[in-house]
Amino acid sequence: MNIDTHIADRFLNRETIIQEEDKWLFPSLRTADGRRTEVVAELKKRTLRCIENFPSFNRSLFTGLFPQLREKQKEITVHLVVGSSAATYKVHNEQGIHLIIDLLQVADLTPIVSQMMYVIENYLHFETALYCIETVHGKPQAQMDYQSMLNYQAFTQGLATYLAWNGDNNTYCFSQPKYEETRERSFGMLYEAFQTKDPLLQRKILASLPKLSFWNQFPMISVLFYLDDRYHENGNQGIITFYQNGWEHVISSIFEL
Repeated sequence: MNIDTHIADRFLNRETIIQEEDKWLFPSLRTADGRRTEVVAELKKRTLRCIENFPSFNRSLFTGLFPQLREKQKEITVHLVVGSSAATYKVHNEQGIHLIIDLLQVADLTPIVSQMMYVIENYLHFETALYCIETVHGKPQAQMDYQSMLNYQAFTQGLATYLAWNGDNNTYCFSQPKYEETRERSFGMLYEAFQTKDPLLQRKILASLPKLSFWNQFPMISVLFYLDDRYHENGNQGIITFYQNGWEHVISSIFEL
């Protein structure tokens, strides 16, 4: 990955943070607290180490699923900034994909540095996985029918979430009782949504998905649980086979329709 720290460095050096040429990185601005240099310096140091050792989550799966990983990483630039109104977001342009991380916004999410770093590592692994998946399987097209769009969303978002969940999928604990209600609700909602024939309801479902809270994004969450089941049945080969089979019939495969 390419790394750009010049905005965070200006903050640490107590210089004017955002110049005119930097504004394309900021959809909106927030005044940064200039006293918080210590946490910014620590997160910068740890993030650089994370990028140097990337992927640190599910390394064997990342390299097994994405043989082009090293080449794709060259198309990704990570910008460490302060002064944005959001913690993490991305920008696409002709140079590739830009992942922006506001270190102060991340620090505001939790008082614990290790949890701050989880937010950053999760984001980097999710977006990199998604970029690699879309490179092979394409991006959603406006002419896709409703069921195809649901399949695509479930496949791409679910797999990227699974890969970015934590350091090693062998330690995932989605079979614990605390997840059972969420599992049943997600699969039930996905089944009902997939079967609906009402065009108006279909449009409402697709429009609502990006606005839902994390655990209510039922296509993604259903695949997260489904992949965990596949792993416990067939190990990492189950995940690889899922990916190789593509997105077109994911939901039918889940429910054996």
